Amino acid sequence: MAYPVNALRGLLFDSVTGAWVGVQGLDGKEYLCAGIQNVGASAAPVAFNAAGTATNDNATAGRPGEFITAVVLAGSAVALTSGAAANVASISLPPGDWDVSGVIDHNIAATTSVTQISSGVSLTSATLAPQTGGGGLGTDPTATLSYAAMVPGLGIVQGAPLVRISLAATTTVYLIAQDTFSLSTISAYGTLRARRMR
Repeated sequence: MAYPVNALRGLLFDSVTGAWVGVQGLDGKEYLCAGIQNVGASAAPVAFNAAGTATNDNATAGRPGEFITAVVLAGSAVALTSGAAANVASISLPPGDWDVSGVIDHNIAATTSVTQISSGVSLTSATLAPQTGGGGLGTDPTATLSYAAMVPGLGIVQGAPLVRISLAATTTVYLIAQDTFSLSTISAYGTLRARRMR
């Protein structure tokens, strides 16, 4: 397909492969195409949004869809101290715009009396992000369940809310548990995951 010069806003350059891969029209739409030739010096690259995949592969690092995860199994569960936040898992995220969430299994001993369990994503080690302002993570980076003292006799699985994290530099992100309890023990394990949005 031929595009008249006056109908184009720019060319799409894939910084991962180092190739020109398409054009952007004055309407703002992006068109992927093969065999781009006769590229003039005045053509400036614009942001390239990767096309989706048609199979069960992984996105290339640095491209939209990149997925980073950390899993802590029950055998490596972190022992909690009542009222103190603890790191359950962490991941290192490179610069970009990320959606991050997690799940924590609060492994509660049979005789433990529980009054509160919390799970969240944080940019600060061993610290729950505050609900107000979210520590830079939006307004709801932490999930909390409060009870009149109870002995559940089993574990509780709690999700750490999905948050957007926009980074200018490589940053460690933490999955945090903080429980209030007495009489016996709680340990925590789970999964922290992040997907690059752009």
